[in-house]
Amino acid sequence: ERSGENVVQAIQENKVPVAFLVMLLVQFILIIIDRALYLRRNVCGKLFFQLFQVIAVHVWLFFVLPEITRTKFSDNIIAQFWYLFKCIYFGYSSIQIRLGYPQRIAGNFFMKRFNYINQMLYRIYSIIPFLLELRRIMDWIFTNTALGLTSWFQLEDIYADVYLNKCARWTEKKYPTKRGVPRSKLLKYGIAGLLFALLILIILFPLLFFSLSSSFYQSNPPTEVYVEIKLGGYLPIFKMTAQDTDIVSFKSADYNNLRSSIYSSNLGPRVEDTAYAFLRDFNPDDIRCVNLFSRSVDLWETIPVRFSYTITRNPPNRHDSEPITTVVTSENIVEITLDDQQIRTALIEILNETFDSRTTTQFTINKLLPRFLHVKPKAKPRHIDPFKTIFPYEYFGNITMSLNRATSVANSTDVWWSVFENRTEFQVSPSCELKTNG
Repeated sequence: ERSGENVVQAIQENKVPVAFLVMLLVQFILIIIDRALYLRRNVCGKLFFQLFQVIAVHVWLFFVLPEITRTKFSDNIIAQFWYLFKCIYFGYSSIQIRLGYPQRIAGNFFMKRFNYINQMLYRIYSIIPFLLELRRIMDWIFTNTALGLTSWFQLEDIYADVYLNKCARWTEKKYPTKRGVPRSKLLKYGIAGLLFALLILIILFPLLFFSLSSSFYQSNPPTEVYVEIKLGGYLPIFKMTAQDTDIVSFKSADYNNLRSSIYSSNLGPRVEDTAYAFLRDFNPDDIRCVNLFSRSVDLWETIPVRFSYTITRNPPNRHDSEPITTVVTSENIVEITLDDQQIRTALIEILNETFDSRTTTQFTINKLLPRFLHVKPKAKPRHIDPFKTIFPYEYFGNITMSLNRATSVANSTDVWWSVFENRTEFQVSPSCELKTNG
């Protein structure tokens, strides 16, 4: 369902796709209908049910699903495997329609033979939670009987005990043992030891699962975003904090514009679907637009360039085994190469204090400001790789930095930095974004 994400990440984010849930529910309903027709021995109903499924499956796989996923059936490996299993099911159902249902329906196919394999399969089938109870209730509903539900359950228990006893008698005949001889240590410590370890694992698995899993998904927007720019080991030359009105929620129109921009990149269905699958798991309320003021809040007191950012959130009032991180920090590093003569010359003049104080010294650093970030509950912010491919020229913004000196006070030594984003005609420009420079 989600391209580019593995099962571990899906469990960590605790999000169940709605499409997966709907498909699971549809399959469950089809199984119930098929079982009801089997218990009622309704061959005519089975025929119409078979025709309906054949038409529905082919319409879904060859027309509806390609329109939704923008992937042809010939390129969808998972759909091909599912179609293969459906064809096998249709083949067995056709044989059942042609030969008719058995007149005597009792038990299940595990009980047709008495051996180790059938006995083990029946025991596994019996320990699956609620499966045995669901089958017994359905059998009672769709079978003509004078027994009450409790008596029906007792009859099923008697039938199961008789089957297990017959399997035990078969074992005694097939593999006879001497009476009164103690069991071997290999049997006791081998098989029994493995069963003992398995039971311990089953007991401890819920505790292990809940200790490793994160809290259930709940939107937790940032309340504060702090950014700074450093030159090598010097103190930060630019600091800015965004709060309250500077952090604006996405609107539905902005969300739809971003979604439509993904499919206008003409990079191929696979790349576009990866980005769309990432965006589809978020609502407009989950996305925030952060606007930063251009002038630094601190004076500059004092060579890769580092753009660091810190995001603060208020976690929900939940008592989880592992709390959500309220403050997450990350950075983006851009190397200044020998070809960046403008930046190198400006920095040398600034550090040597040889720049003209009557003018504004400025330079541009390309691809320093990330325009999209994915903030997880307990991990540092990370870049969205599918969006990097979809928007290669827009994902990182170019930053122009200028050094300013106070001119209103004579002989003032106060200097500060201003930062502006070099704007172009971006493909994605949400309404929450400030239209002024900075």
